[in-house]
Amino acid sequence: MKLFTLIPIIFLSCSAGNIPQKAPTSSSLNTEGTIYYDLSKEEIEDYYSTLSNGDKGEELLTKLQSILKEGQTKLKYESGNTSSTDWDGYYLFERNFDLSPLEESELGGNYKTSGIRLNILYSSSPIYIDNKINSGEYKYYDEDGNIVTAQFSSYTAQFDREHVFPKSYGFNGSNDAYKKYTAGCDVHNLHAGEHNGNSSGHKNYPYGNVANKNASSTKAITSGLTGEIVGYLGNNADGIKVFEPLDENKGDIARSIFYMAARYHTYEEISSTDLSPSLTLADGVTSGGTVEPDETISSPCAYGELSDLLEWNVEDPVSEYEIHRNNLIYNSIQGNRNPFIDYPSWAEACFTPEKSEGISFGETGEDPSTPDNPSSPDDPSATYSLFIEQTDDFKSTYYQFEQFDPSGIKATLLKDNELVTDFTYTLYMGEQVMTEKYMILGLGEKEITAKVEIDGKIITSTNSLKIKLELSLIQIYTLVAIIVAILIVIILIMVMSNKRKNKKKIKAFSNKISKSKK
Repeated sequence: MKLFTLIPIIFLSCSAGNIPQKAPTSSSLNTEGTIYYDLSKEEIEDYYSTLSNGDKGEELLTKLQSILKEGQTKLKYESGNTSSTDWDGYYLFERNFDLSPLEESELGGNYKTSGIRLNILYSSSPIYIDNKINSGEYKYYDEDGNIVTAQFSSYTAQFDREHVFPKSYGFNGSNDAYKKYTAGCDVHNLHAGEHNGNSSGHKNYPYGNVANKNASSTKAITSGLTGEIVGYLGNNADGIKVFEPLDENKGDIARSIFYMAARYHTYEEISSTDLSPSLTLADGVTSGGTVEPDETISSPCAYGELSDLLEWNVEDPVSEYEIHRNNLIYNSIQGNRNPFIDYPSWAEACFTPEKSEGISFGETGEDPSTPDNPSSPDDPSATYSLFIEQTDDFKSTYYQFEQFDPSGIKATLLKDNELVTDFTYTLYMGEQVMTEKYMILGLGEKEITAKVEIDGKIITSTNSLKIKLELSLIQIYTLVAIIVAILIVIILIMVMSNKRKNKKKIKAFSNKISKSKK
């Protein structure tokens, strides 16, 4: 489940409004019939209509493979799309639609590829792409919620196209043959990932729980993009070297791997240059050499660790981000779905059939996965984080008696690192409540903070925004004129006072002379 799925908040002291649970767009936009539309429960069930209640194990995997390859479009590895533009598809299905909402101009399918935030595997923070991936500036949120601006750089701060189910396990091939294989270009398995998490952490080790993160043999993997720890490479309880990613990535990873083992269940020669491997999942898998597709004809290539992946599937349930990504891939790019995002419990039916009664549909079956709404503020033990940031409309300088404009400020509230989508906040300058009607008074640099009252607590933003209070030229000229006028009046008063004093002195002197003559 992706953390920091952040949302722009609209105006000061007004409700932010609920985001539709299954729509990567603002509620004012109708996405029906577009690539951004999220399928209904009935439409999802119809996609799997050839399955039967009770299907499990080998039978279920075989049926799923048939469904998942039906209508699947082979994409280009570099673009994640059918286009030749580098990273093209990733701008769409990795996009954080909460923080970078869908715009009306995009409804026709011409989606944005810059000025947006993307959710990146092995990262807690969505990454803002100013220009394009791996070029120029990017931005992220640090652990205190502050926005940090940095530069992409080769081999350190960059994105990789991460094969979650490693290509060396069944579909690598010589001379980068995986780029010609449908399996090697499958975007349900390919994620935009942080470089160090991929190249220094995951590599082609199995995913699993590290037994002792403090052991000398365990290595903490640090992000080249954000500096955060993105996982641990070490031994599991059975002494097998595994990579354990961030908790919020575990469920996403597990469900991507389940998909690969279902879609590529048995070997198939799609064409002379497109070989589809036979993949399976198991425990006790060790990192080894490269296995090519035709080596899996009689013996599937196993990857793991299955037990841990099944645990992660439960512990980190399906998120909004996964639902949107699954629908975007189905609607716009690849034409097939990840069934383990639609129905997470099918993982047990497929890979531990001895413990499962099989799948079920209809009223007795489960609904397509719907994540818990993290926005309900009813847990007094919850940990909240509030921070604010400026938008392009942010007004940083104000003149005396000008009204405050809060529209360039947006706030984000997290509850236990999950986005709260419905809350009211208030902006402050010191102890002064700032509203749209507040008339600016004072001079110098001031700090703007935000506060939220929730669960009986007052949450103050961890950061602040600075504004300058100044005098306009007209106000300066007016003030100078007033000062000059006051000075003139003072001078005139002094002159008149001196004149009166002089008159008195002259009169007194005259009287003195007159008396002396007498």
